[in-house]
Amino acid sequence: MACALGVGTARPGDAAVMIGTSAVLCALMVASLFGVGVALSEGATLAAPIGAARLAMAAVAGAEPLAILGRKPRVQRRIDPDPTLARRLKARMPAWRKLD
Repeated sequence: MACALGVGTARPGDAAVMIGTSAVLCALMVASLFGVGVALSEGATLAAPIGAARLAMAAVAGAEPLAILGRKPRVQRRIDPDPTLARRLKARMPAWRKLD
């Protein structure tokens, strides 16, 4: 299975992964299942505490929340879908749906 990893910026149509992780395998699975590139941001493992700190900063400073919360993080890595993995995952979907 080839893993297409790129470093740089997000492209139009990329998915922003809000899973609070920088796990490449997880992002590769999301990219492959949905057929879109995934942009992993710098410090993704700290997403929850940084988000809480930004909310607190907006509340304490009385600032416009979007000015603080709307900042886009820098993209550390871009992950493209893997067609082989996509076929394998989609073939297993019926079995996974039975687990529900």
